[in-house]
Amino acid sequence: MTKIPDIEWCEVPAGEFIMGGVPSWDGEPQIEHTVNLRYDYKAAKYPITNAQYRLFVEAGGYNKRQYWTVLGWKWKEENKRTAPHNYGEPFNLPNHPVVGVSWYEAVAYCHWLTEDLRERGELAQDWQIRLPTEAEWEKAARGTDGRKYTWGNELDSNKANYSGTKVGSTSAVGFFLQGQSPYGCQDMAGNVWEWCATKHGKPYPYKIGNEWAGAYLADETRRNARGSSWDYGVDYLRCAYRGNSNPFDYNYGMGFRCFCVPIF
Repeated sequence: MTKIPDIEWCEVPAGEFIMGGVPSWDGEPQIEHTVNLRYDYKAAKYPITNAQYRLFVEAGGYNKRQYWTVLGWKWKEENKRTAPHNYGEPFNLPNHPVVGVSWYEAVAYCHWLTEDLRERGELAQDWQIRLPTEAEWEKAARGTDGRKYTWGNELDSNKANYSGTKVGSTSAVGFFLQGQSPYGCQDMAGNVWEWCATKHGKPYPYKIGNEWAGAYLADETRRNARGSSWDYGVDYLRCAYRGNSNPFDYNYGMGFRCFCVPIF
């Protein structure tokens, strides 16, 4: 069994944080409010890289039904999908975030990684690897003080890869070191949009629920994405900004980050 490249984890403690406060993708107002996440959890320090995703491909993840939702498997089969879409360099470099992945593929990767780490004895049975809920993502990005960006309230083009930085593509994960979140997460502003488990249209104030249950993952509802990407403007960099896309969509600005969360 090939060892997956190490995923570094950032600890996010239980407790309240300020969520919301800016318009969403479709312009709906988002009420700033307090949300209480009553459990500790871990967020990957970086988005999943090409090198880390490649292990899922090489392990036969695209041929193993158990990792996929019903609709995800159907989409994969109909599209003869065997790997993410390859946009060439620099997008496919090993230390760049994987892009060209649909929400279906991100879900399958998380299921595979959960199984893989349990088999290695590196993940307890009452924990799982999954896509984050929007609340989990926003707290990991923002901390508890309601800041606008991961690093604070003032825009700084040296702290994120977005259109104003003029990089023109994805960058190696962690390159914009000063843009880290209060818990040490990198690239949560810019570089790539990050898929969340949360369905688009979830109302605010945000209510905690199980967004990784089989029934919740089962349909074609649009899913929210967070963090913006290298080809979007400054307004999208805000920690509270809500993007969304169809679960079968993929492009050169969409990736994902794994979270390690207790099962509840």
